[in-house]
Amino acid sequence: MPSSSEEELDELLRRQVICQPRNFQNRRLFEIENPREFQEKFRLPVDAFVHLLELIGPRLEYRTRRSRALTARQQFLVFLHFLGTNSFYHVMHSCRGISTSTVWHIVHRVIPAILSLKREFIRWPAGQPLSIAAKFRDIAGFPCVAGFVDGTHVQVNPPRNDEDPYVNCHHFKSLNVAMVSGSDYTIYFCSSRCPGRWHDSRVIKESSLWTAFEQQGNRPFPGAVILGDSAYACNSWLIPPFRGDVEGARRRFNEAHKKTRCTIERAFGILKKRFYALQTAIRVKNMTRAAGLVQCAVILHNLCILFSDNGDDMLDDADLDNVHDELDIGPGEEQEDRRQQLLQHFL
Repeated sequence: MPSSSEEELDELLRRQVICQPRNFQNRRLFEIENPREFQEKFRLPVDAFVHLLELIGPRLEYRTRRSRALTARQQFLVFLHFLGTNSFYHVMHSCRGISTSTVWHIVHRVIPAILSLKREFIRWPAGQPLSIAAKFRDIAGFPCVAGFVDGTHVQVNPPRNDEDPYVNCHHFKSLNVAMVSGSDYTIYFCSSRCPGRWHDSRVIKESSLWTAFEQQGNRPFPGAVILGDSAYACNSWLIPPFRGDVEGARRRFNEAHKKTRCTIERAFGILKKRFYALQTAIRVKNMTRAAGLVQCAVILHNLCILFSDNGDDMLDDADLDNVHDELDIGPGEEQEDRRQQLLQHFL
């Protein structure tokens, strides 16, 4: 039976554990006044940051200042630092003086706030839709183009018991993200929920883009088409190049097709260089959250372009001609009528 002195010691130790004061570190939360330095560190122009903070700030503000709750501005900056660097949570803790759990909560709190703006920032431009076709035509003379679709693999860290669907043909774990890009690298459409094992053609057929264009017949303008690589079957609105060695008009068609297609490859390059988390494995175990993080990066990318930062300075010579051809899926049951109409422009 323990003695009274031992009981007193146990009680004293228990009280010390319970009543131990909380240790608040000095927070170093990015008070930067130089616009160039701000954009270098947080990947957004200052004006774009202020604009978006006005939109999502009310959703991020805590109702209390207890426990030194972070402001909406501070939370947004922490999120941008994470998305731009893909740092470990403990590195964020060491650099910024906030706990790893706080970093985790901020990342998972800011994602839905930014995603609430998806319909506003990821869409075809409203008004003067034919200007989209005119800008694409200026690239290589290809008519009626409303965008270029392609897939890119974004590395992820899925749970160990659910890794197999995410192992892609390149033997790493990823999400297969389908996007449609404009001529100025704006992303008009993004589907980020599909695992890396899925083929590009399946990703599109499972997306809202397929529903809108194929089943509902919606187009940004009459006769609009989207160009795709040879991973996609040809139909009335999705136009891949002609397969095999071709000559004459078909060769000119393919050359214009490939030159126009460079826009989506450059958009991918800018997006991943702007937000490094998309170039390395995203440090989020929940794949729904990982997909949301990709969508957030696209929203921020489009916002940068809206504020006159299209990211051209991030491209190098390799990006300018970086066009990869996917493996053909085979002729299948293709609808050639629309492609034959477009071919007339290259006779």
